[in-house]
Amino acid sequence: MFDLFSKTENSKKLHVGISNAASYLGVHSRTLRIWDKQGLLVPKRTKSDRRYYTLQDIKDGKVVWHLLKKVSLNIVGVKMLLSALELNSEFSKDKYKAILKIEKHAKITKEMKEENVRKNSKRGRKKKEKEEKKD
Repeated sequence: MFDLFSKTENSKKLHVGISNAASYLGVHSRTLRIWDKQGLLVPKRTKSDRRYYTLQDIKDGKVVWHLLKKVSLNIVGVKMLLSALELNSEFSKDKYKAILKIEKHAKITKEMKEENVRKNSKRGRKKKEKEEKKD
């Protein structure tokens, strides 16, 4: 696989299709279409209305993925946090670093994130419901 983050002269002009962007982010192409529809990651479009992703879009996609999967925020939470980051000029350039800085400032530990993911997962809810029925 090619390295999207190599510091070449052409990296600013780099753009990839949806399948390459999905592959790089480790998600399915359908996921990127959903994120586009929800307004989480809106790529540029060609004249024929095909999506293409720039280097910045890929970086933003990593932020969205991190917030949805690792921090376990819902779509509304992600949209609010990304909007807040856009308003703050210090954070708008490198959102991923900003998210990590916010997590550190809020003292969010890896264990807290894992617990939040477990609670919000389908298995976590089903297991909890079964435990309540036993009592």
